[in-house]
Amino acid sequence: MTLDNPSAIDRQTLLASIPHEWEAKFKEELARSPILKLVALQVSQHLIEIYRQRVELALNAGDIGLRKLQSPHLDIKRSKNGTYTVTLRSSEALRKPTAAEEQVEHLFKALNFWESSASYMWFDLTKIAFAEIEKDIGQVALEDMESQKRLTTLYRYIFDEASDSLKSNFSSVLQVYIDQAVQLILNKYDLPNKTIQELEWLAGLGQQKIVPGAPATNPELFANGITSNFATCKLLWESVNILTQRSDLQWQPDEDGKLAYTSLLKDGRGRLIFWVTDNPEEQYPEALAGEAALAVIETFDIRAACMHLIYAAHVTTLDRPWEEEFVIDDAQISSYMGLDKRKDLTKEQRLKLIERISEQPAQILTFLHWPQQGNVESFYVEKSRLWEVAIGYHGQRDIFGDIKCTGLTIRCRAGMWAKYFLNKRGSEEGNAFYQYGVLSKTLLQTITRVWQHSEGAARMLAWLSFRMRVRTNQVMLTSTLMEVAYGVEKVTAAQRDRDLRSELANTWDRDLLVLHEAGLAIEFDPVTYPSEIQPDWKEGGRGEKKRPKGFWEQLRNSRLYVHPPKEIAEGIAKLQRKKRTIDVESRLVPAKPIKAGSTFGGEQIKAAREAKGWSQEELGKQLGRTKMWISLIERGKRSIKPEDSTQLRALLDLDR
Repeated sequence: MTLDNPSAIDRQTLLASIPHEWEAKFKEELARSPILKLVALQVSQHLIEIYRQRVELALNAGDIGLRKLQSPHLDIKRSKNGTYTVTLRSSEALRKPTAAEEQVEHLFKALNFWESSASYMWFDLTKIAFAEIEKDIGQVALEDMESQKRLTTLYRYIFDEASDSLKSNFSSVLQVYIDQAVQLILNKYDLPNKTIQELEWLAGLGQQKIVPGAPATNPELFANGITSNFATCKLLWESVNILTQRSDLQWQPDEDGKLAYTSLLKDGRGRLIFWVTDNPEEQYPEALAGEAALAVIETFDIRAACMHLIYAAHVTTLDRPWEEEFVIDDAQISSYMGLDKRKDLTKEQRLKLIERISEQPAQILTFLHWPQQGNVESFYVEKSRLWEVAIGYHGQRDIFGDIKCTGLTIRCRAGMWAKYFLNKRGSEEGNAFYQYGVLSKTLLQTITRVWQHSEGAARMLAWLSFRMRVRTNQVMLTSTLMEVAYGVEKVTAAQRDRDLRSELANTWDRDLLVLHEAGLAIEFDPVTYPSEIQPDWKEGGRGEKKRPKGFWEQLRNSRLYVHPPKEIAEGIAKLQRKKRTIDVESRLVPAKPIKAGSTFGGEQIKAAREAKGWSQEELGKQLGRTKMWISLIERGKRSIKPEDSTQLRALLDLDR
């Protein structure tokens, strides 16, 4: 671009005329600058201070003894009252970023620092330089210059004769980016979960004999090699839809202008609201609005839905998943998803993929209002993270003594939703739910394998994993499954576009074949889905015949019977037998247990409690139960188990 009209000179046109080669040159010079060392040094200084604080806290808490702290870098003093004070000795080692520099360089690449941040810095630099020119030369003189001379002058101000003022102003800009990079990198370290030895190594203060190793992981899923239980509440179902259907869902600005997806519950009496964030590591991440939110939504990888399902399976192995965390590593994830069989991925590529898709479910924020359902009273879960995820790296030394990243681990904890939907004790007491189904390892691996060339099939498999959670026979409208697979907008557009109808119908037939090959049994309703519109691969289908005229409307209104794969059907049957056994055992427990010579039930418990002047809450605390549980017992809504009967007799003096 050239500037042929001097009187029209302005900041935007001048900046727009700058050759791309200038920015490339700036980035090269920036890469040769000490910026990486500056960031590494600041990161190292932060790590050193955190290490010092952790040592001091551990000593004063009695968690570690002096014998284990033979570091040449620490001065440790003990006061008369027994309190330890830890300071760092002046040492050359404390001024070298050492271990931090290698980590910073690795994370610079992971954060795409040179390609993204450097472009922003270049933009800021050119604006500062333009302001210098305006100040030195004046607007009139600048307008009288020929276009090429303006560019030459700008080049001289930036690269050849940068003034002290420009350098000072740009240094301030640069420091902002350095500070941001330092904070991003520190967040990546997952410092609260690092041991003192690992902090010592990261800070470059140890003898470098210990390489951070992988923490112990939770037991593997799919103990039988085929299926595992997984949490299936509505909130998790909608979350998997977000990860697979992305912007095809109905996202709308909320009252604060943040982009939100809302799902109504129980005839509109309750609702689920979802947002996305780009900083899930923050304690209180901010929901995004507009284009920023859509940009995040469009980055969601369908394989992240598999990670979401893996998380949902792991939390069923915990007693209190909203408080407890589980730990899994890249080897387990690769096995679950079949990534270990991918010969086209290097180890580094596989780790980067796992890191990316592991973080994406944590970018979903949720709000929940659940209306009263049976004995479970209405409740709210305020806006919070769906999953809390922290990723750590581990490695080993090669023959040259360099540390190479060989794996990663993921620490994950469910959000507060789990307290209401994955609460065994609360379910027993009638004040919460425990909702789970059966997840197939084959299903996970099929989604991972087909997501790119059969996206619609991958979407349907993820959706059906929840739909099939408790039943072995599902009657489905074809239009419902099509909207899941391709989005409402595309399915609606096909009604007006003959070519799109034909293309979508062919894709639909191929995607049904993927489901069939994944083990799902698909039956076509003979009345609404006759053979002339059935897929050509189906025995008794249309074969080589063309679809009849007007087939689209008939296809959209047809019905399918979808049966889960054999392994899921058997798992569901096993869960149903278990539930029936529990129900029978519950009925065998008398609602009014008999003591010697008399019986007692809800009315007697209430009378005895009130005679002692106790509230339901006070009695519940003594039994280790909730107020709701006591209320249900007193109203005769819950049976009294033998062990509870014994405790109640003793506490309420019912044997006297």
